[in-house]
Amino acid sequence: MSTFICEGCGAVENTATSNYWVRQMYNESLLCSKCDPKIGKWHNMFEKKHWSEYGTEQEMKEMEKAGKGNIINATKYFESHRR
Repeated sequence: MSTFICEGCGAVENTATSNYWVRQMYNESLLCSKCDPKIGKWHNMFEKKHWSEYGTEQEMKEMEKAGKGNIINATKYFESHRR
């Protein structure tokens, strides 16, 4: 299951339950199903959770580096969302 961090709300979303690949192809913001105006609602396939409920920034980046499809945009997300 490939997952990513929504650039709108920070939720962890599955690429298969969103428009991730279409938005990626057109270089648009990577949005979860709730934040994507073309979908506009959470799918309820799993609970909506913010990335911080899964671990730290460093842990998210390590998941991405492991190359198993987890948090596939962690590095890009954290670079663009510096506090």
